[in-house]
Amino acid sequence: MMKRLIIGIVALASWPAWAQTTPVSTLPPAYANGTTQPQSQTTSGGVRSQPQDGAGHDVSSSYPLPVSAASLPLPSGAATAAKQPIIGTASAAINVSSATTTVLVAASGSLAIYVQHFDFMAAAADNVTLEYGTGASCGTGTTVLTGAYPASANGGISAGAGTAPILFVPASNALCIVTSAATQLSGSITYAQQ
Repeated sequence: MMKRLIIGIVALASWPAWAQTTPVSTLPPAYANGTTQPQSQTTSGGVRSQPQDGAGHDVSSSYPLPVSAASLPLPSGAATAAKQPIIGTASAAINVSSATTTVLVAASGSLAIYVQHFDFMAAAADNVTLEYGTGASCGTGTTVLTGAYPASANGGISAGAGTAPILFVPASNALCIVTSAATQLSGSITYAQQ
C-alpha cells in the first residue's frame, strides 16, 4: 500500500514494495559452469571449453582481439601501402574565342591526367566538348570524354566538386576542349597529373 503526505502542492510518496531495490553487487556474475566467463556454444548446441568468436579465436582472456598487420593477410600480389587519394594540384584557364580545338593540359610522358573540376560560360550559343589525344591539338588518337554541352548565351556548366576525379586521360595524352562557335568561352579546370 502506498502512503502519501501532502504538503502544500507537493506530494511525497514512499515506494511500493515491488519497486524496492537491493544494492548492486560488485562481484562478477557466476555462470552455470561455476566460472565468471560466459559459456560459448557450438553450432550444434554443445558447450565449448573456451569461448570463441565467429572466426574460432579464443576470447576468454581478452576481447577485442589485438589486431596487427600479420593478423590481416593481404591477397597474393596485393600492394602493402594504401593508395593515397588523388588531389587536384594544378589548374588551367579556359579562354577560347574561336571555333577550334584547344589544348588545356599538355601531354606529359608517363603521367595521366585526372580532371576533378571544370566550369565554363559562353558569351553566345556554343557547343563544347572535352576530348583527349596526341599530336597537335589532340589531332591523333582522339577520344571524346564528354558529349557536346550546348551552352546558350551567358550560359555554362560546372562539373565536379574538386575532391575526386570525374574524367580520366591516359598517360601520354593531352586534354583538349572543342568549341563550335567563334564566341568567347571562359572558365577553369582543376586537375592532377600522376
